[in-house]
Amino acid sequence: MKNKTFLIILALLFTLTALGLIVAQHIWPVLQKYATLSWIGLAFFTALTLATFYLGKMTAQSPNLMAFTNMSIGLIFGKMILSMLIVFAYAQETKPQDKIFLVPFFSIYLIFTICETWILLKLSSPKPSKP
Repeated sequence: MKNKTFLIILALLFTLTALGLIVAQHIWPVLQKYATLSWIGLAFFTALTLATFYLGKMTAQSPNLMAFTNMSIGLIFGKMILSMLIVFAYAQETKPQDKIFLVPFFSIYLIFTICETWILLKLSSPKPSKP
């Protein structure tokens, strides 16, 4: 996958997710009081997807055949830990009254995880050689 193609996909994903957050906050006003966590999550997962692409691109071309797999597993584990830390820090700081604050954050998590998985699959698949 070319850099330009990836950046267009990421910009589109960011824009559609941001629009989805705005619409969700208008449809369900209870989400408005948790908008900060949603926007933090969107910025975090966008940055992480950007890092995933460039790390994946580097390790997919590495002579070490395990580099790409190790990077993928490390990013999955790291993303889960950092996500839990963000949610924990937010919950400690704001003391939310209900658990609905988790819905937008983990919806963004799911959307970006699907995108990252697709990107990693594209990067890991060998390109067909022309005869």
